[in-house]
Amino acid sequence: MGRLTLNILLSLAQFEREVTGERIRDKIAASKRRGMWMGGNLPLGYDLRDRKLVINLAEAETVRYIRSLMHLALLTPQVVVAIVQGRQPADLTTMALVTSIDLPLSWQEQAQALGIQ
Repeated sequence: MGRLTLNILLSLAQFEREVTGERIRDKIAASKRRGMWMGGNLPLGYDLRDRKLVINLAEAETVRYIRSLMHLALLTPQVVVAIVQGRQPADLTTMALVTSIDLPLSWQEQAQALGIQ
């Protein structure tokens, strides 16, 4: 096989690869637009039915609980120390912290919002 023939075949193969890749990307994008699950690990709290995600009520409760605890990981050390030492205000309970969704990210603002000096 001559060089010219080889180069032509390689160019055609590369073109075919690119066209195939575009078709696959377009198909996946169209399926996602229709709300179809396109593979991978299922998110916690969901099941797969007819290629669509459906809420799993038992796992969804676990997800809600985890999300309610997530912002506790961002508590300022000043607040944590006050709680450990028992210096927190009387209305600052674990339940109040878990249900307090609008807790500021700034540590100074957290201390002020929670009444910790």
